Amino acid sequence: MLRTASLLIAAFLLACFPAAAMADWSKLQTPHFLFVGDAFEGQIRRIAQRLEQFRDVLGRALPAGATSSPVPTVVIVFGSARSFAPYRPQFEGRAVEAAGFFQSGEDANFIVVNASTGEQAFTTILHEYAHSVVSNRTGSLPAWLNEGLAEFYETFESRSGGRSALIGLAPAHHVQLLRGSTLIPLRDLFAITSSSSDYNEGRRRGVFYAQSWALWHYLYFSGEPRASQLNRYVLEAPIAVSQEALSRLRLARICNRSKPSCETT
Repeated sequence: MLRTASLLIAAFLLACFPAAAMADWSKLQTPHFLFVGDAFEGQIRRIAQRLEQFRDVLGRALPAGATSSPVPTVVIVFGSARSFAPYRPQFEGRAVEAAGFFQSGEDANFIVVNASTGEQAFTTILHEYAHSVVSNRTGSLPAWLNEGLAEFYETFESRSGGRSALIGLAPAHHVQLLRGSTLIPLRDLFAITSSSSDYNEGRRRGVFYAQSWALWHYLYFSGEPRASQLNRYVLEAPIAVSQEALSRLRLARICNRSKPSCETT
């Protein structure tokens, strides 16, 4: 199985990337991921370390088996915007502003990241891995829920030399954007899909991501039983989310006050 998967991954890489370009690529195998790319080896190692730490924390914070994957995960790390540009997601013939993306597959999952974005590369890799965890367990979620979850978990910070971690601090850029923007009506937010313009382009794209984060953040820190129901819905999808009930939430409360973060040791 593993050998077959490795051969399929190799075939995919050869099909998508010129052999001449791949000659200068580095490869790093960690316990749970395969990293390849044209970024500096040190960049790839730092991204690999952060992702393995993140996976370990999620494995302890989420229900048992949440981080298990039936297929290998390949992380492709580009060292520059130029090398990443040909592979950026497209919307209506134009490249989407993105520092990375996740692509699921029957034989392997792929996470692609532009390492030249600096610190954003680390949050991007965590964001895309959160999508991978969801994909492995449920296949798909509504866009607002999928992105809100990923935006929440990308706030992961390793503390005390890796002995503890912090997840859930409010990103300043999201709070600032929400305070200065007209919010998307919740019925419209719930109707947005990956093919919607608000998901792919313009200022409203930023509002969509920020508002999705805020709603997830609010629900997660609303106490029991709502927090457990939310995690159960994401990982097992045994309950339905009532859009009418969610529409009664007042997002202004989220944008104008801070909420606690969750810490795991």
